[in-house]
Amino acid sequence: VEKVVPEMEKRLSEEFEVRQLARSERKQYYNPSALTYQAEQMPEQLKISVGGPTAQQAMVYEEFCRCLPGFLASNKGSSVKTDPASQFVPSEEFIVILTNCIKEITNQIRLVLAPPTSHHVIMMRALLETAMQLRMNANYTNVIALLQKALEGLLEGMNPPPSDPDMFVSFRDCHILILRALQDQRALGPVASCRLVTKMLMETREDIKYSP
Repeated sequence: VEKVVPEMEKRLSEEFEVRQLARSERKQYYNPSALTYQAEQMPEQLKISVGGPTAQQAMVYEEFCRCLPGFLASNKGSSVKTDPASQFVPSEEFIVILTNCIKEITNQIRLVLAPPTSHHVIMMRALLETAMQLRMNANYTNVIALLQKALEGLLEGMNPPPSDPDMFVSFRDCHILILRALQDQRALGPVASCRLVTKMLMETREDIKYSP
């Protein structure tokens, strides 16, 4: 190790100096040989060019982010574009979808035979109240609150699941109903909702994160 470190520093010193010079002159450094390789060998969708990735290239990484939890790089110390989902503007169609969800959850609560003090009934009522709050004040903050309530409710309520089969089906279906409604293209859309669910799963409480 004592021999390797000085040798590596010696070999990289020229690269450091070139980059430091470019930074002092407020220029963007790039390696001509690496850029030539990119231009000749890499497909257009992945090809790196001076000035950062294009919108088409960013879509490739967005797809990785959607499919691979934890792939998204840290945003600390960098300027990040606003998440399009945060520009959520409710449409009339979405309000109709949400209203139908509220009606269905209300009916399910009425039909279950569990007592009102049952833990799962209380959670279903909390889900209903959060959905009603979104209908009264349809904004991005309330959308996220409902998404998180549905996800955490599903994780917590299924660990352990209700012992009564009918209660099990009603509880599960109410929460999945909300998740499906929010991933509708007229709401958050499938890509944004999948990304948000992944993030919430990674950050959720430890006691319910690994529910079966």
